[in-house]
Formats: sequence, structure tokens, C-alpha cells
Amino acid sequence: MEKFNFKGLYGCESSCGITRYGDNIFVLSYTDDDVGTSVTNGWEYIVTDIADRYGVDVNECIFIECAPHDKRFPYSRVTFGGGPQWMCNREVIVSKVKWVPLRAKEFEAIIAGVQS
Repeated sequence: MEKFNFKGLYGCESSCGITRYGDNIFVLSYTDDDVGTSVTNGWEYIVTDIADRYGVDVNECIFIECAPHDKRFPYSRVTFGGGPQWMCNREVIVSKVKWVPLRAKEFEAIIAGVQS
């Protein structure tokens, strides 16, 4: 996992952890030294930065949020209703952010598909 810095709400300097699996799976994690906007509240900004930094089509990516403090469901798959839409100012508009809880075994199955 590496540190991922992004501009959060109102341009606030923000950070979290990021791990990339294969070309299109991104796991964003809470860490003890996070600052600024949380992962949960920053998806609109995070998706924009991932697209810019990694040169990926976010419509073809799998996004997972990791909250290690949640022992029952430490992972959630994050989806966006209607999909992202590129605007001329390179801002990504995402609507209807949804979190689908994943058990550890479900998360491991997603990752295993990339690593095999």
C-alpha cells in the first residue's frame, strides 16, 4: 500500500492508502495518518485523481473501500449509479455512490482473479 494524496472537499489536502491490483482494481484504505477528506466522502475527487494519475477508464475499474476497523465487513465495493461523466474541466461527476459490503473471502476472490 502506498500513500495517495488527493484534493478533497473545498480543495482540502487529503490522503489515504491505495493498493492497485492488476490494471483496474483499486483499494482505498483508511490509515492512521490520513488527513483531510475521508475516503467515504471523497470518492468524487479520488476517482478523478485515479483517472489522471493512472491513465485508466474509471468505467472499467473496480473500486474497493477498506475500513480495517470494521471487523464484520472491512471491505466495500464502491459503484456509481449512471457512471462517471467527463466534463470539459476534467472533473468527474459521479452520482449515487453505493457501497456494497464484502466479507473478507469475497474481497480475496476478487483479488485472486487478478493474481492468478
